[in-house]
Amino acid sequence: MTRGRRSVRRTWPTCYASRGRLEVATITLDEVTGEPDALARLVRHHLDEDAEVVVVDAMTAEHLDRVATAAVAATAGTDTVWTTSDPGPASVALAKAMGLADEVPGAPLLVLSGSATELTRLQLRQLVAERPARPFRTVDQHAVPDVDATARLLDEALDDAGADDIVVLATVLEESDLWSPSPEEATQIPVALARAARRALESHPVDGVFTTGGDVTAALLAELGSHGLEVADEVVPLAVAGSLVGGPWDGLQVVTKGGLVGDARTTIACLDHLRSQVEAHRRQVTAVESREHH
Repeated sequence: MTRGRRSVRRTWPTCYASRGRLEVATITLDEVTGEPDALARLVRHHLDEDAEVVVVDAMTAEHLDRVATAAVAATAGTDTVWTTSDPGPASVALAKAMGLADEVPGAPLLVLSGSATELTRLQLRQLVAERPARPFRTVDQHAVPDVDATARLLDEALDDAGADDIVVLATVLEESDLWSPSPEEATQIPVALARAARRALESHPVDGVFTTGGDVTAALLAELGSHGLEVADEVVPLAVAGSLVGGPWDGLQVVTKGGLVGDARTTIACLDHLRSQVEAHRRQVTAVESREHH
């Protein structure tokens, strides 16, 4: 951060002193982690003493927040304008301190499961047991899901869900849900699931989507008008994370895997990764806003 020719940056004082006749002051880590008011007074003192560079020791994001808050407080009521040359954590800290980076409200995660495997059912039970996940089965047991009714069900579930919740929409949750669809019905199931999800997403924000089972991911990408999935990571073998490319939901964070991939806790690992992925992008990309299609 700079104030005219005065800077608050994490670097070595000698680096600045060696580049010219600059007045350099330092603030130690002990001072950064001390009382916030004392830190602000110290920054103000160095500025009053005509320091052109103030080098501050910092090791964590919390330390950067403290430094930014102190810098803004130290020049309150003056015409000083703080800027940063760092597009990373220091800029975020300064923006927060200046009231320019309001917290982005979170949204639930959505799980779409079209897999009927015993492993998938086990993974979903484990997810519900260990995470704030709320499971719902698609409407019309032992049949291709009714799109309208399932979309209404998902609407209500997302209405009631908090930012930390995981809404699970599955074609099969228990063994009693199993049935033997015809080949034609088998191709219609993922399409109906994706269509119901798209209708719900038109009026509800979500932070990310996890899909499991056969053609569910392909059906969802087609339904959302996406060109494809830009893969960023492999969560576990045959389970990948990335974001949608193109279409109204461009940038939506997604993790996907097959119904026979992993062990009992693999779905948990995928949702934990998705949550981390969302948090990592929170400062750059807001939660996916609802899209009204006309």
